[in-house]
Amino acid sequence: MTARAAVWFVGLFAALALLPLLREAGGGQLAFWGIYALLVLALVPALLASAPVAARWRRVPLVLIALPLSWGATLGWAAIFGEIGWKDENLNALIFLLGRQILVVGLVEELFFREAGLRALGRGGPALAVLLAAFAVFHLHSGPWAMLSAFGIGAVYLGLRLNGVPVLGLALGHGLGN
Repeated sequence: MTARAAVWFVGLFAALALLPLLREAGGGQLAFWGIYALLVLALVPALLASAPVAARWRRVPLVLIALPLSWGATLGWAAIFGEIGWKDENLNALIFLLGRQILVVGLVEELFFREAGLRALGRGGPALAVLLAAFAVFHLHSGPWAMLSAFGIGAVYLGLRLNGVPVLGLALGHGLGN
């Protein structure tokens, strides 16, 4: 195991250890920011390695394929488990939420689970399985439907990244998909 892979796994397990705190705190901000700070720290060494796939900006529209899949999977699993609800939010709260989903959640998760993960673990079959499983387990705190949705959409985003879609395009799609 390389040093980059070791740092990636340490960051992953540290973030997973904090997830129960996030759930117990009712989605508390301290746990949320702590988890994403750990992921950022763990992805830095891996990002110093060469890119696993050259970014091809003309492939960003492929993310549009993933959005209906993401929304459909999320709504489908939520309906099955009876967890669909609507919160009456004002426009400022929705803009803040969208910004946070794209810039914090989408960007950090895509950098960690796709970009840094590929650089640390490689592009082989077992490495891809580890990346998908890690992404799914990372979402377990939100419930079983979120974990299953994360596994499926994670596979789509991983496939898009392996086909050259830049990580910033994936982050945009990830944030909008959430």
